Amino acid sequence: PEPGPTASLAEVQLARGLLVARFLDKAATRLERYRLDGEAAGPIALPGLATAWITMQHDRTDGFVTFTSWNQPTLIE
Repeated sequence: PEPGPTASLAEVQLARGLLVARFLDKAATRLERYRLDGEAAGPIALPGLATAWITMQHDRTDGFVTFTSWNQPTLIE
């Protein structure tokens, strides 16, 4: 998946051997994983439509997602 007519690339984070792209699509966040060669590695599931941010470190494969929804409390996982 790439940015389209309703989506734009907002941010890219680097982890060990992995890129995570944050897209804004119709005012909601979509997180997608990519290998360093550009091949898609699948989405990161979010618990619903909302705004999310990801924080990663380049030498690790884990990260934190901050999720803010209009109808759920803020969540950090």
